Amino acid sequence: MNLLSGRSAGVPAEVVAERYASACEAANNRLSRVEAMLENGSEIEALQVAEEPPRLMPQIELLSFGDEVEWQRFCEERGNVVAPLVDFRRVETLAALYEKGLSPNHPMYREYRSAVLSRDDDKAFELIQIIARLNPSDVNAGKEKHRLGRKAAMKGLERVSELLERGEDDELVRCMDAIEASAPDEDFKARPVWGEACVRRDAFLRRQARDRAGELLEAAEESLASGNWREAAAADAEIESIQLRYGSSEVERFEERLSRVREENARHRAEAERQGSIAELRRNLAGVAEDVEALGLTPEGIGPIQASSKLEMMRRFERELQRLDPAAVESLDPRIVSARKRLQQVIDRSRSGKRLRHTLIGAVGAVLLVVGGGFGYFFLSAASFTGDLNDAMRDGSFTRTQSIVSGADRSSWIFRFPSASSSMAGAEQWLSNRRDEEKVAERMLRTLEEKRAEGFAGMAASELQNELERCQVVIEEVAQDLRVPLEGRLTEIRNAAEQRLFALQGEAGVKAVELAQECERMVDSVDYSGFAEDAATLIEPLRKRLVALKPMLEEEDPALGLPAEAAAQLVAATKSLEGLEAKIEEVRAAGRALADTEDLIDFKRSLEQLAQTRFAEAGMARAVIETIPGEEKLKAMLLTDGNILNLRLAAERIGEDLWAPEQASEEARSWVSELRDHPCFADVYLVILGSEKGFSFGEPDGKELEFAERPKEREEPPEFRKAEVESRKVQAKESPASKLLGSLGLFSFLDDTGTEYERSALELVDKIMDADNCPALARAYLLGEVFELIRGHEVDWGASFSPSLLKNIEDFRQVEGAVGIYASDWMLADGAENAEKAWEDYFAKRSPKSSVNEFKKNVRLFRPVVRAELSVCGRVDASGEPVFRPGVRGGVVLGVSANRDGGTSMCVLGEIGPGKELDPGIPLARNSPLILLPVGGEAAEFILAKNPPGEPLGDES
Repeated sequence: MNLLSGRSAGVPAEVVAERYASACEAANNRLSRVEAMLENGSEIEALQVAEEPPRLMPQIELLSFGDEVEWQRFCEERGNVVAPLVDFRRVETLAALYEKGLSPNHPMYREYRSAVLSRDDDKAFELIQIIARLNPSDVNAGKEKHRLGRKAAMKGLERVSELLERGEDDELVRCMDAIEASAPDEDFKARPVWGEACVRRDAFLRRQARDRAGELLEAAEESLASGNWREAAAADAEIESIQLRYGSSEVERFEERLSRVREENARHRAEAERQGSIAELRRNLAGVAEDVEALGLTPEGIGPIQASSKLEMMRRFERELQRLDPAAVESLDPRIVSARKRLQQVIDRSRSGKRLRHTLIGAVGAVLLVVGGGFGYFFLSAASFTGDLNDAMRDGSFTRTQSIVSGADRSSWIFRFPSASSSMAGAEQWLSNRRDEEKVAERMLRTLEEKRAEGFAGMAASELQNELERCQVVIEEVAQDLRVPLEGRLTEIRNAAEQRLFALQGEAGVKAVELAQECERMVDSVDYSGFAEDAATLIEPLRKRLVALKPMLEEEDPALGLPAEAAAQLVAATKSLEGLEAKIEEVRAAGRALADTEDLIDFKRSLEQLAQTRFAEAGMARAVIETIPGEEKLKAMLLTDGNILNLRLAAERIGEDLWAPEQASEEARSWVSELRDHPCFADVYLVILGSEKGFSFGEPDGKELEFAERPKEREEPPEFRKAEVESRKVQAKESPASKLLGSLGLFSFLDDTGTEYERSALELVDKIMDADNCPALARAYLLGEVFELIRGHEVDWGASFSPSLLKNIEDFRQVEGAVGIYASDWMLADGAENAEKAWEDYFAKRSPKSSVNEFKKNVRLFRPVVRAELSVCGRVDASGEPVFRPGVRGGVVLGVSANRDGGTSMCVLGEIGPGKELDPGIPLARNSPLILLPVGGEAAEFILAKNPPGEPLGDES
């Protein structure tokens, strides 16, 4: 735990203590309930209590961090709430229950089935969640959990709609929380009502937070007034959580009051920390005293080196204690004072021994001087000097070492001994190194002090923490007696730095919360009816901002990382965003799989995988799957308006000279006889009888005739009557309409039995089209009759192989719908001028191609088109652009167009090859195939003429 190691946790220690104690107490209460239920034999109820959110076992794992006793002492020394220890005897009992697991015969399964039969979905869902968690190998339990969860979510959505209408926001929040706990996000977040509810919930929670912040501030002020600053700190921490979650704007209205509360809390907190540090130092001193007493009981006792180290430790603790409370040093425990005296005595005895050693060396030296001419004296003096130097350096005392070096007479005979001269050189180097280390530490401290004066401006939290740690490491290398003032300066810098780190952490926390909220709003507002790439474009800026905050999110040191609540929100938002990105990647992966497919059947299989994803691509994939037919059907759509039977029939008849229905029906025979003998066309002459103009049925014989005047109204048939010629002059000639009807040769159109066709209807079409000397109205009526004969039998007659004929038929229907056509129209004196003009324009603009010749030509091309093998030559990418596979050869390309009404249809896209490109104006369905029909030349021209690029392929089925 960072607070135990002296580091910041982002939340004040007193607040952490209160929250931890509450969590431990709640855990023990639940453990007590579980134990009571187990004693009564109620395993199911015990598991239900243990699995209530938050789940008990994971909660206990979080509370058990290994230093609980140390944490209790830490809290006690600072006057904070001391948490009870978790009752691990009861924990072991609960763990044993979990270890038993659940067999299919466990009572909980029976309880679950009973809930299902009684249609108690809430209880069934609660039980199946526990079963699925404790028995993960039960696949059916997992499926049932998902089913019931989704059912609960759908039922909850209905409730959400009702609550939205009634404006019950508090109940709405509870209902939404239950839905989120029941089912995965994809089961409900795409529903429009959920987006509306999220907006309402956010507004409601913001209002609640604003009101709650005001209540908490009042409570904090009252707590401070009554002297309970820890309650005020807890209220302030909750206000800060509101700021982190909803932004500082929610507390701006009482910012001054909040600042005063926080300043007073900071003073109380600093005092509590001071008292805690004093208690900790007293405890440390007592610990050293206990060590001294224990060492005194050992056979070896306390050596001078140990004594020096322990005494230095005690002095350091006492100096820190003196700084925190000058009076505390005077009232130390007698055991501590006694231990310090005892250590001093050990050191004094050691020094006395050294003096005695020097005296003996002097005495022995005098003797040796007399005996050995002084050599031995100097030898022993050199040994003593070397020993003193080594002791001082080993103790890490710069002052003693420097005193010995500076006090030495360098002209003395002792330095002629290698041991003394080398020790002197080593000591000088040691002193130089210690001075260098002190200078380095001094420079680093000055730099940090300058940055402190500037408020550590421009320094990131991690950079500031690293600088402090580097300085600490350097100072620890400095000699012990030079280190104290440096450590004091570093402590002052560290205190200021912690305030800056706390501020930086708060700023980053606010940014993190704002980003988390943006992410959640973005994820909630994603329109799955749109395309995945559009969603990817929207979330890309958020992803970049998340990457910038990732180092703080992953930082293990809480002082450098984000505040816990902000980090939790950001982690949750990141997971939501990653979930959305995973859905986008599913779409992309499915799209990439399409790029590797050449076979149309395999392509459709890959599309089925894409259809299982989210976003518009899935719906488009389903539409494309439904749009793409099989190969034979597709060829039928190209050649015979989608009629496969006609395609097969046409394939069988290739090579025949005459294409006509196999037998003439009764309707066809009637059609021939009625048209052949039509009163407006058959044997009709133009006649001038005296001053009258009209028509006669048959050629006049000089005596009488059947005469009819010109009709005065459209749809009015001519009325023939007997008329005597007598002495009147008669002028007569066969009408162009009769001549045209006679040229059609309808008498030989059928065989003698009247059951088989002798000639092609396409010949009749060509004759009518070429009869420029016949009135347009007469030609139009006869042409309409022939088109009526062909209708429904286009393949039988071969009309499907004459694109120009099909175009003429289509144009005919349009003009007919606009102005109409009647058998007697060509006989009218007036009243049909508009119709006549329309039909004249029709014949003037019609295709000059011979239907018979075009049919014969295209029939030759039919076989290669039918035999050609279709293949996938590319696909339409996520942006709607065609992408061809490498090495694709020429041919006619088919695809799926995206219609304006949102539907899709098969169409010809055009021909590819040298100098040929597809029409870029055709809107294409994303992730649809580009299908190649490998034909060119006249065959390609035939296909393109019959199926204009971009227009839906015919499908009469």
